[in-house]
Amino acid sequence: MTQPDNPSTLLIDESNPETIDISTKYIISTDTKETIEETTARVINGESDFPFITTSNQESIYQVSGNNRALVSQTETITTGIPDLLLDGKPIPETTEIQMVEYTPARQTGPFKILCQGDTWSIPSVKQRIILNENETMVDTDALDGKIAMINAPKTTKAGNFNTIQVELRSKNITAANALTSFLWIDTDTGLVVATKAISKNGTVVTREVIGF
Repeated sequence: MTQPDNPSTLLIDESNPETIDISTKYIISTDTKETIEETTARVINGESDFPFITTSNQESIYQVSGNNRALVSQTETITTGIPDLLLDGKPIPETTEIQMVEYTPARQTGPFKILCQGDTWSIPSVKQRIILNENETMVDTDALDGKIAMINAPKTTKAGNFNTIQVELRSKNITAANALTSFLWIDTDTGLVVATKAISKNGTVVTREVIGF
């Protein structure tokens, strides 16, 4: 058992580590709408997973009130392919899924424009309606505690070097099976998230970094 990057009471099981690396490119970014393209790679126990190539286009809609922003909905088109693999002498075709997520009420994301060292906030659990290929489920989102951990934190991604504000998000219920500790780096010039790292109790680490705007 080990601890995540910063001290926390969330214990991490690294007996079967899995890493998911996601490259992000911003297409549209306004206060109330964000569209991104992402490519995903997966590594389990230090070895690349079966050579899937997964790409997605994701559109997020927000509500803005004062210095707070809340996520209303997300629509994601996910395409998965297996390069250089044949079935009966023919390439395996790509598959495409469409996932829509709606939040009731809109899910708070924390301070939006004015970010100050040491600020803390709470993100309550809300209802999350998920429709994947016309199959619908309803779940509760994780309740989180957030804080501004660092101002002027340097961060380097494939898109360059950034001066950022580092945000920490932690599950309120650290004993829950889906408990997470997350770190976000927000560029001080553009206000865009240029990198994230999420660590779950089962040892899965999901990282995102921006590769373009």
